[in-house]
Amino acid sequence: MDLRIQKSRRAIKSAFVNLLAVKDLEQITVKELCQAALISKGTFYLHYHDLFNLCDQLQREAIGKILSIFTDPVEVLDDLAGSMDQVQQAIDASSEDVLSLFSGAQSVMFPVLLEQELKKRIFALHPEYRDDVQMNVNLSYHIVGGYHSYMENQIRFGHGPMMKMIRQIHQSDTHGKRHPIK
Repeated sequence: MDLRIQKSRRAIKSAFVNLLAVKDLEQITVKELCQAALISKGTFYLHYHDLFNLCDQLQREAIGKILSIFTDPVEVLDDLAGSMDQVQQAIDASSEDVLSLFSGAQSVMFPVLLEQELKKRIFALHPEYRDDVQMNVNLSYHIVGGYHSYMENQIRFGHGPMMKMIRQIHQSDTHGKRHPIK
């Protein structure tokens, strides 16, 4: 990729993440972003359709980096709580970018994109499960449900008790069996 393109994208990303740290996405303007990135509006529109397109691309890139911790994405189904711990560690190890990209109204996008990307990776390895109702519902239920439960209750009950409860729920749902993919 051309060095100028790389430089422009880095400047756009950096300025965008910095703005997200202090403002919600809906409050940021392209003009403001361009001034912060020291680029023209034309340069911005060469790379992105709008701010939502930029945010979506950066969020998907962040989710991809987080999920790269799993050599086999099916691991998530075997130990949901352990996988959630690994995801949390990956978020903690990343820069503030992830927190900014999924802040405010964008926080609901984290489990949605996590589920989409995880399904994409699992189905690439196991295409026979793409149209499997049980597999799709299990993934949605455990990923989105587990994330939502954790976020709703972790401040009140703490990380350890939440992981223990999620692990117990997951084990009772699977009756202690490994997922049939393995």
